[in-house]
Amino acid sequence: MIGPLCLIWRRTAPVVVLAAGAGSFCAYQLAGFPHTAVPFSVLIALYTVACHRGAVVAAVSAAAVAVCAIGSGVLGSGWSAESF
Repeated sequence: MIGPLCLIWRRTAPVVVLAAGAGSFCAYQLAGFPHTAVPFSVLIALYTVACHRGAVVAAVSAAAVAVCAIGSGVLGSGWSAESF
């Protein structure tokens, strides 16, 4: 619920809103709740960052969201090197 609620401030602080939305999504995954895709609110926040900030900030933000989403998905699902 934090991610969509933060979209209210997406035009005034797009990077902070993206961090809050992605952080709440990653916490949700780390808690073990099943979720297969990045929520729409994070994608909207990422689009806003791309529109209101430079290309470098947008690329770094997209990479950080991808790393956090994949990492929390792996850790939250219980995957480990021993499971292979």
